[in-house]
Amino acid sequence: MSPSLFSTARAVVRWAYARTPGRPAGWVPRRRAAAGLGFAVLLGALPAAVPTAAAGRPAPQDDGKGGPSLSIDSPTAAEGDGTLTFTVTLTGTASKEVVVDYADAGTGSATAGTDYTALPSGKLVFAANETTKTVVVTLTDDTAEESNETVVVTLSNASNATLGTATGTGTITDDDAAPSLSIDSPTAGEGDGTLTFTLTLTPASGKEVTVEVADAGTGSATSGTDYTAFSATTLTFAPGDTSRTFPVTVTADTAAESSETVVVTLDKAANAGIGTGTGTGTITDDDATPTVSIDSPSVSEGDSGTVALTYTVSLSSSTSKEVTVDYAEGTGGTATSGNDYTALAAGVLTFAVGDTSRTLTVTVHGDT
Repeated sequence: MSPSLFSTARAVVRWAYARTPGRPAGWVPRRRAAAGLGFAVLLGALPAAVPTAAAGRPAPQDDGKGGPSLSIDSPTAAEGDGTLTFTVTLTGTASKEVVVDYADAGTGSATAGTDYTALPSGKLVFAANETTKTVVVTLTDDTAEESNETVVVTLSNASNATLGTATGTGTITDDDAAPSLSIDSPTAGEGDGTLTFTLTLTPASGKEVTVEVADAGTGSATSGTDYTAFSATTLTFAPGDTSRTFPVTVTADTAAESSETVVVTLDKAANAGIGTGTGTGTITDDDATPTVSIDSPSVSEGDSGTVALTYTVSLSSSTSKEVTVDYAEGTGGTATSGNDYTALAAGVLTFAVGDTSRTLTVTVHGDT
C-alpha cells in the first residue's frame, strides 16, 4: 500500500474499544465493533489514551499476554526477628512508571500497636527496570507464649499495571517458651475459716491456661472433719492472667490439738508446664491449752473395814491429743499412811482423746 493510500485510510477509519465473541477485548474499527463479527484490517495508529470509567467506558485489563502485573507475597518471621517484610513484585514489561497503593487491611489476628507498629498506608513507585519493592512491618517482641498471628497487607489503585495477587498475609511466629505454674504452701488458723492456696503463672501467657487442682489426701488434717472435702477442680487463667487462688474451708473446733496439714496438687496443665506442683497448707490450732485440776473429796471412815476416798481429776476442755499427768501422795495431811489409809503409790493418769475426767482412789481404814 502506498503512503498516500495509507494516509487516506487513516483519515477515515474510526476506532472503538469492543469485546468480540470468542476473542479478548481490544481496539477494532468502529464498523467491526458494531457488527461484532468477522475480520477487519487495522489501519493507522491506535489511540494513545485508554478509555476509563470516567469517560463512561470500562478500563482495559491485562489480556494475559505479558502486560505488567503486580503481586504481593505472604512472608513469615518470628516476633524476635524485629521485622516482617512483604515483597511486591512487578512482572511483565512496563514502559511507564508503575505506582500502587498499599495498606494494612486490619483483618489479621495480630493487633496493631501491640504485636506490631501500626503500618500507615503508602505508595510504591516502580521506576523503569525496577521489579521489586518491599513493605516492612516492625514487630514487637514480648515474653508471652501465644499462638502465631497474622498481618494482612493489600494492594490497590495500580497505575500502568494490573493487580495479580493483591493480598499478602504475613505470619508472626511465636518464639517464647511455655510458662510455668506453681502453687504455694500457705498457713491459716483454724478459726480463720479458709486456707487459701495461690497459683502463679510465670510469665503471663497469650493463651488460655488451665490446670487441675486436687486434694492429695496425704495431709495430717482429716477431710470432712478438719476441713470441708473438695473434689478435683479446674482453674483457668485468661490470656494475661498470672495468679489464681484456691480456698479450702477450714472447720473450727474447741479442742486443743497440733497443727495439721492439707496437701494440694496440680495436674493436667494445658498451655503451661508445672514447676512447683505440690502445696502443703498448714492449719494452726488456736484453742487454749487445757488445764488439769483435782478436787478435795471427803468420806466417813467408819468403825471397821475400809471405804474408798475418790479424787476426781478434770481436764478443762477436750483435746484431740492424749493428755497425761503425774500424781503422787503429797505432804501436810494429818492422816497416817499405812494406818489411817493404804499408802498411795505414785503413778500417771492418762486422758484419751476426748476425755475430760479421770479418778484416783485412796483406801481408808475404819477404826473406833
